[in-house]
Amino acid sequence: MSPRSEVHDPGQRQAAIRRLYEMVAWDIDQGGYGAGDGAYLALVEETTPEERAMVAEWAREALEEFKSKEGFSTQWRMEALGGLLIDLLKDTLDDEAYLQLCRETGQQKALVVKLAALGRLDEARREAASLSDYELLMVARRIDETTGQRKLARELLSMRADSTSDTRILSQLLAWAREDGDTDVLFRLARRRFEIHPDMESYRAWRDIAHGRQDWETVRGEILRSLEQKGAWQLLVEILLDEKAYDDAIAAFGSWRQRASWGRYHLMLMVRVADALAEARPQAAMEMYGEAVEQLVAQRKRPSYAEAAQILKRIRDILIREGKAQLWDDLIASFRQQYKRLPALQDELNKAGL
Repeated sequence: MSPRSEVHDPGQRQAAIRRLYEMVAWDIDQGGYGAGDGAYLALVEETTPEERAMVAEWAREALEEFKSKEGFSTQWRMEALGGLLIDLLKDTLDDEAYLQLCRETGQQKALVVKLAALGRLDEARREAASLSDYELLMVARRIDETTGQRKLARELLSMRADSTSDTRILSQLLAWAREDGDTDVLFRLARRRFEIHPDMESYRAWRDIAHGRQDWETVRGEILRSLEQKGAWQLLVEILLDEKAYDDAIAAFGSWRQRASWGRYHLMLMVRVADALAEARPQAAMEMYGEAVEQLVAQRKRPSYAEAAQILKRIRDILIREGKAQLWDDLIASFRQQYKRLPALQDELNKAGL
């Protein structure tokens, strides 16, 4: 339904607009699931200024009813109606009336953006303080896009950089700092993001940003020691392997083995570490593979036997690559003899071509 359709009778047109408004009001009352989105656009974009003023009066009446109620849902509905009012009246309100309407209806995000656009930066900063991290992120992006005040947008997000756990704020600040060529801020933000969400992705991003910095090796040492002190062994080992510090990775993995309770997850992780070491440190890799095979066979389950057979194939490949085919033949023969009373294991070895 659209008021722009062939409805010329004023009474019929008003009735059509009223039905559209009631659809929007019902959707807001239900929590804003989008059922009234089409009607909302029709009211805002396909009506005359006089008709928008009429709809605004209906919305104001609904707002007055909500003012006597309390609760989160009531506040949300007031904000939704306030958003409708602003969209209906934005072309006719002067600046102060617009700001007042934002304050009356809880349109804090729109308020901050408008204050920024008017150059009232101190007020914008004060009002932004009450926004959630996500709301502030949306506002900062809007300020940057619509007013061109990148400095203010960065400043608003920077106020949360040291306290937020929302990496999206740091990612946005990183993107802006990169665009603006602010290398020192880039480095600091990358470090903060790694502290909030320590993983390989954030570490690599930080390391890439730090490329060429004289203090990186010192900082890197601090990172590795911190991970060890926190018991973040998996990430520590992944970093060392990624940087081809194989001997350090082997040592770190050994320290982890001594401190961690061992389960299937750790067993599979050991195989992954061995995979990473197979080319550069084949002996260490084979030792890890061998230990994994023994633990899998000890589980006395056919699926574990099948996994053990696949890992044995990796040992075979290393030995053949190093010209030690005879050693492999001796090893697999000894292994079969050792477990000759496990027919399911023997069967899985046959299936694997061992």
